[in-house]
Amino acid sequence: MYDTNIQNNERIKKEIRSLNLTSDFFLSVALEDKAACEYVLRILMNSPDLKIKEVKTQYSIRQIGTHSVVLDILAEDSSHKIYEIEIQTGDKKGHIRRVRYITSSIDTSFLNKGNDYTQLPELHIFYITTFDIANANQTVYDIIRTDKIKSIEFDNGVHEHYINTVVDDESPIAALMNYFKNTDSNDTAHGVLSERVKYLKESEGGTSYMCEFIEKFREEGRSEGLREGLTRGMTQGITQGRQLSKISTIRKMYIKNMNFNQISDVLDDDNEVKIIYDIIVNAPDKDDEWVYNRLVEAEKLGITVEQLRKDMEAAGFHINE
Repeated sequence: MYDTNIQNNERIKKEIRSLNLTSDFFLSVALEDKAACEYVLRILMNSPDLKIKEVKTQYSIRQIGTHSVVLDILAEDSSHKIYEIEIQTGDKKGHIRRVRYITSSIDTSFLNKGNDYTQLPELHIFYITTFDIANANQTVYDIIRTDKIKSIEFDNGVHEHYINTVVDDESPIAALMNYFKNTDSNDTAHGVLSERVKYLKESEGGTSYMCEFIEKFREEGRSEGLREGLTRGMTQGITQGRQLSKISTIRKMYIKNMNFNQISDVLDDDNEVKIIYDIIVNAPDKDDEWVYNRLVEAEKLGITVEQLRKDMEAAGFHINE
């Protein structure tokens, strides 16, 4: 059962109305509707007859001993082709290799032990960014694998499509990307997708569902942190687990492109949320335990959360080991 205090929080409802589809958090909720997802994929594939059989959002592929991945949108059509839609707003390094890892993770999850490699499904990954990933002034970069000398194509069934929201080539995909950026609930040009957005942003049922999604998201972060803490045992582990749960939840919300004000509204804790948020933003490659240890060190030194935040501000939010 979700927290009715969140449902009734007008500030959160206002934040919901300000979201757009470049937020993978909002995109996931919007495209879990099969008709809306089908609409988007028909444009991306230039295939007006494409039929989606199943959609999964925020689909987690967990692998023991290696990085797990959470896929924004994973869909399968009536011919068993697989589609993955990924949103990235941070212009950081490693995007191409991230796509490599995502595709390999999907392949691993779809090929059962003992099955032949020919049973791997066709896979289309749409990597949507809010910047031009190749700086070549194209809306779409479709990647094919070819021999260097004779340009012979080697089709392994993986199709990478890099799409951005900044270059407008006046194509249907560019028009869709403009809608992703603006996501005006009064814009009705995109059929079932527009209807879905309007429902989530404007209707009582839609905003309540968004609040429920936020609460579920928060509970998942809490449970994950508690599980990690409990494995360490006894009171210390439980205490650490609760703190790790908050760090994990804040990190997930940040990854979903929620800003500090949005996160603070959900968690109702400005000071500690602020310091954790600042550490995560400035040290994105550090894990939850590293963030937790910074807080523990501050506590041992008798530094309050507020003082630690001020010290960070004075240092220009620069995080050191």
